[in-house]
Amino acid sequence: MSIGFTIDSSPVVGVILNPFTSHLYTGIRGHGSWRTTLDLPLVEVVKRDKLPLYRKPLKLNASLIGYCTGVKNEGLKFDMALAKIRGMLAADGGAVHGIRTAGSTALDICDTACGYLDAKISTSYAWDVCAAWVILTEAGGYVLSGTQPKTENGTLVEERDLFVKNFLFIRATGTRTEMERFARDLSRVTDS
Repeated sequence: MSIGFTIDSSPVVGVILNPFTSHLYTGIRGHGSWRTTLDLPLVEVVKRDKLPLYRKPLKLNASLIGYCTGVKNEGLKFDMALAKIRGMLAADGGAVHGIRTAGSTALDICDTACGYLDAKISTSYAWDVCAAWVILTEAGGYVLSGTQPKTENGTLVEERDLFVKNFLFIRATGTRTEMERFARDLSRVTDS
């Protein structure tokens, strides 16, 4: 279950429940984000942790990337998805360590907010990413929307358009500069 709330097309509240792991993820703009572990009937709080759970330097060759080819695995769109995967895993392209998917864009973004994934590349609709967007950004993460990161005077422009359907979600780390460098490096190997 994933519920997001926006004001003027900007995500401000996010709630995501993963009943299989008993984790409830919540975020409110300006108030942080949390992962709450519930008991098995999903009624009582067992533990509540502020996100992110893990922080370490972002390095492309040590990164785990959340990526999914989509539902229809055929045609040009699927070929383009495979080209992205080849780019990420090719040794001569500055390979990422691995690619993972939970089968849910929202849960992959929550894993990124926790620090389990270094980034999530998504071609999802606004309703798939809205709640997790708040959770990730409140955990200190970084969101870029559009097909390629844009720069102004050499600095990455953080674009936040919930309705473009192409996103890069990056976990929190030491500095914004480190996240920007990682976004450029990842964009270089996924450019197909």
